[in-house]
Amino acid sequence: MAYELMIWKDEGITLEDWLEAVDKCELTKPDTAGIELRNPSNGEKVSIQGAHGDVAVKFTEKGFLGLLNKTSWHTSFFFRHSYGAFVYTDSLELPENPVRIAAVKLAKLLDAKIIGEEDEEYHW
Repeated sequence: MAYELMIWKDEGITLEDWLEAVDKCELTKPDTAGIELRNPSNGEKVSIQGAHGDVAVKFTEKGFLGLLNKTSWHTSFFFRHSYGAFVYTDSLELPENPVRIAAVKLAKLLDAKIIGEEDEEYHW
């Protein structure tokens, strides 16, 4: 199982406050669409329903000479009862990582902190 980071407040975060912060952050938007994947071994389509509180992050790929930038949205955050969660990846160590930037902005909007599963705090 992947290592999870959390946007955390000791008193908890309500779904209403979470969604309000998501709306205020220009890099995030609610995403309840879910995903559809194809099983490579048998070709069967597998659908995973999204949940209220799932959040997509905006990724922008710069085009040649800054022209024709490509924008895509990737579901990256999940609301878990009283906190926001996202999966740790090595790319989060890069300051320009969109998920890292969004996590910091959401934490500030919620007056929360970013912690890991072992209660270590991330100061990005």
